[in-house]
Amino acid sequence: MTDNDFSVYALRVKNLVLSIYTPGIKLCGGRTIFKRNGRLFQFMNVLFDISTLGIAHSLEFLKTGIFRVVENLAIGLYEADNCNITFCASHYNYKNCRDFFDSHPVFSEYAFSQPDKGLSSFFNYMEPLRLQISKSNQNNWKTPFRRIYHWGKKFAEPINEKDIQTANIFHSPFLPIPRQIIQNKRIKKFITIHDLTALIHPEYYPSSTVEFMKIILGSIKPDTFVTCVSESTRQDFLAYMPSFAPARASVVYLAAGGNFYCCQDQELIAQTGRKYRIPVGSPYFMALSTLNPNKNFERIINSFIRMVKENPLKDLHLVLVGASGWNSERIFKEAENSGEIAKRIILTGYVADEDLAPLYSGALAFLFPSLYEGFGLPPLEAMKCGTPVITSNNSSLPEVVGDAAITINPRDEDALCQAMLDVYKSEPLRKKLSALSLERAKMFNWEKTTRESITAYKQALST
Repeated sequence: MTDNDFSVYALRVKNLVLSIYTPGIKLCGGRTIFKRNGRLFQFMNVLFDISTLGIAHSLEFLKTGIFRVVENLAIGLYEADNCNITFCASHYNYKNCRDFFDSHPVFSEYAFSQPDKGLSSFFNYMEPLRLQISKSNQNNWKTPFRRIYHWGKKFAEPINEKDIQTANIFHSPFLPIPRQIIQNKRIKKFITIHDLTALIHPEYYPSSTVEFMKIILGSIKPDTFVTCVSESTRQDFLAYMPSFAPARASVVYLAAGGNFYCCQDQELIAQTGRKYRIPVGSPYFMALSTLNPNKNFERIINSFIRMVKENPLKDLHLVLVGASGWNSERIFKEAENSGEIAKRIILTGYVADEDLAPLYSGALAFLFPSLYEGFGLPPLEAMKCGTPVITSNNSSLPEVVGDAAITINPRDEDALCQAMLDVYKSEPLRKKLSALSLERAKMFNWEKTTRESITAYKQALST
């Protein structure tokens, strides 16, 4: 028996033990109903796609918002009493996902859907080769290799058929629903929609991102259930797919992880700041995101430059946290062209998770004047750290920050400058916003997100 077979067996035993020691158990249409402390529980067999975790595990700089969402929801479902979860992934990402779990102490035992071993070996061999060829100048190899690779993907089935037969829920938290799941009429299909910004504002994204979003939506059929991360995103989704039944689209809000907290250790804040070239004792505004056009970094930089030029703020810095994104050269150029002020604009690049709370906590305020969002995890992370937030009054962001932040029109540079100046000058305002932030952040937690996801599963199973 392999380690994976044993893990699957162990989780099946969990179901059996419940049937032995819990009175009133019965099986109904593949669902297990059991009674505990006088209450009925529904024990669900869930297939959960964690391909995103494997991708980010192999490419560290991709450990951004969606990675954290998938990771925390996977942990929540894994630990839920009434959820028997089996993880699955695409063929070409299977090994990376296994590596992720093996390095993650939370998942001491887990069931992972083992695809066809021959095809898995094929993709384990082809994936590193694909990356090498894509980076090389050997163009004569690229086209035939791409054809072979995509031929394999076309015919490969990423999930073991036995696991599909025993599952009654499939959930993709980001990627398109696989063909073999779409074709199965029995299993309840879920997909999470994070945002439709690439379709609403295609000018902010490369064409490949726009097309990929269309593929995701193309995998949604009339029998799919959709969880949206905000009411704003739900409305965008229903507007884009007007024939989809609104009752099948629900809202499940996200949360910030446990690694975001109000850090009061001044030495740790200073030490972390030094690591990213932030002068000790200097106040700073912070912005965080992948450096994409919709995040409005150019306007942040322009507003900072203007504020420093118009006011005697010799000690103030601007810290921009995030990996390079599409068309981010313009952002770097904007910073470089700011003359002497350029020395006060710090581009950190990718920052490790353990350093984020000290960086957030040390900031005067967190700036997030995004032009459009599906949810807005960074402002929530900042609020959980007790950091005052200045953000946009559009899309989903008012749902996240409520009255706990300063909200502005993200295209109004005057408003952004004034908000930054107000926060810089007023300690009472900073303390007020900090207290409001901490209180607001309590409304969002991963236990609640997991619980609402399971509620959506139960409602689907009752239809």
